[in-house]
Amino acid sequence: MPQLDRAIIVTQVFWMVVTLFLLYTIIVYSLIPILYRSLKLRGRIAYINLQRIESLRREQQSSQRDSQLVLKDALSHTRKINARQIGAHQELLNGTVIKSIYKLGLNKNIIHSLHLIPIYKACLSRGLTGFSPMGYITRSN
Repeated sequence: MPQLDRAIIVTQVFWMVVTLFLLYTIIVYSLIPILYRSLKLRGRIAYINLQRIESLRREQQSSQRDSQLVLKDALSHTRKINARQIGAHQELLNGTVIKSIYKLGLNKNIIHSLHLIPIYKACLSRGLTGFSPMGYITRSN
């Protein structure tokens, strides 16, 4: 076999050693440092991005807490306003119902049958007994 000829085997071993040595030096002195710097840089970028994500998460949580407090305050304020308006409208409605009952001249039996007893009692407890000729509720003296 010509590959194993003793005359050319020494030169083949020589060039193989030279080639492997060149590949080793190229890999060790140029490729490995480039890969090392690249991996180190990627690690730094990942760390910076993680810190940025954590700071954004903390900022988002604090703004969420602040907005929840603002919403709770607005909701309680809105509920107070609505309660006042509902109370005022209920007073107006109760007065209108009682006024209509007096104008129609309905007696207490009809009031009981209409389930208006709470409204009627509320008006009586406030001293409202009837209506003046102008249509306003009059108070008993």
